[in-house]
Amino acid sequence: MSESREGRFIVMFLRSCLHQTFWGFVLDLEDLQAIKYGSLVSIVGIPSSFQMPNPGNFRSAQWRNTDTIQSRSFICGYCGDKISSEKGYLIVDAHSTPRGGIYLCPGCFGPTFFTPFEWNQIPGTSFGNTVAHVPNELNQLYQEARSCTSNANYTASVLVCRKMLMNIAVEQKAAEGLKFIEYVDYLSEKGFVPPNGKQWVDHIRKKGNEANHEIALMKDKDAKELIIFIEMLLKFIYEFPNLIPQQQPG
Repeated sequence: MSESREGRFIVMFLRSCLHQTFWGFVLDLEDLQAIKYGSLVSIVGIPSSFQMPNPGNFRSAQWRNTDTIQSRSFICGYCGDKISSEKGYLIVDAHSTPRGGIYLCPGCFGPTFFTPFEWNQIPGTSFGNTVAHVPNELNQLYQEARSCTSNANYTASVLVCRKMLMNIAVEQKAAEGLKFIEYVDYLSEKGFVPPNGKQWVDHIRKKGNEANHEIALMKDKDAKELIIFIEMLLKFIYEFPNLIPQQQPG
């Protein structure tokens, strides 16, 4: 691809977060209008097993030849902070009008890509809040459900939430091998759902079954409602009890 072609764009993107290796490549206007994120990933060479890197990975790396660009405010998809960034690499058209680019977080130095013309943020922002004192494997599922929402994978998020509810119930002494509905009922009957939460329980039953048994794509609202419900359960079961120091036997 010739760099002299009119309307060319230079896009810098991360190839390997774990090894801090960065590659540059040139795309013209037609290429950028045609590609989606999945093909961009394959062009750069990020493997299909790519996972969100730890924000700390970027602090020991150095981005070379960054520009001072038009400032943009957003929530960083790596560290979760609300930031305003003016360092990175812009994508411009033939008239030097910004059409997208990469912005570097001033806190964790993670690169956020804004797609050409659409300005869609990659990685997006995970819905929900972190919860303290959650068992490691359960917390990984919770973070996975949240991460799915940042990439608009709402059906996947609902299915992970469904699995989480079953795992939470088993952690709280429910028998293994029960049906999903039975686990939801167990959590309700054992007092893990607020007294006025019956409508929530009925709603969770319905959405959990829809995602698992029917060919129906879940929407943004479906995934976010489930994450809100699970965040409440996690706080109630794991975080709140640990906020008060346990009394030592007298």
